[in-house]
Amino acid sequence: MSGFNLIIKVDEIGSRVREISISADEKGRKDISERMGLVDIKSFDVDVKVKRIGKQNKFKVNGVFNSLVVQNCVVSLENFDKKYSDKFSVIFEEEHTKPELEDVFDADSDDIEYIVDGKLDIGEIILEYFSLSLDDNPKKNGAKFDERIEAKPEESKNNPFMVLKKLK
Repeated sequence: MSGFNLIIKVDEIGSRVREISISADEKGRKDISERMGLVDIKSFDVDVKVKRIGKQNKFKVNGVFNSLVVQNCVVSLENFDKKYSDKFSVIFEEEHTKPELEDVFDADSDDIEYIVDGKLDIGEIILEYFSLSLDDNPKKNGAKFDERIEAKPEESKNNPFMVLKKLK
């Protein structure tokens, strides 16, 4: 379990929009950075709006996260700071709810998540969207491969496969 949690009980959500702002503390940032394979996270802030849809146990969650992370450049191997921000929108509903056929194939529709034990695990959803926003091959601004690395001719003389060449 992560040190960053945002779990809301269904019975605590009324008919009005519930707004939540949360910033990960030092332990939460450390846990997230370890989970995501980052050097460090300097800040991780989230704003979320939760709204009940109708009178049933169905909820729309809209949110945005802003973070400042320290990553390792794949080119220079130096650490550098990078900002990540993204919006997300999901629908929480009971697991037995059967989606309409047009909802299943609608690419623009919100993601569907399920209510577990009467709770919305919004923290886990935030971390999923955060992980998707991270750059797989982070590069520091201006970092680039300048030269092509090739084996020097004298290095190839010590090649263990040179013995096979003598067998011809």
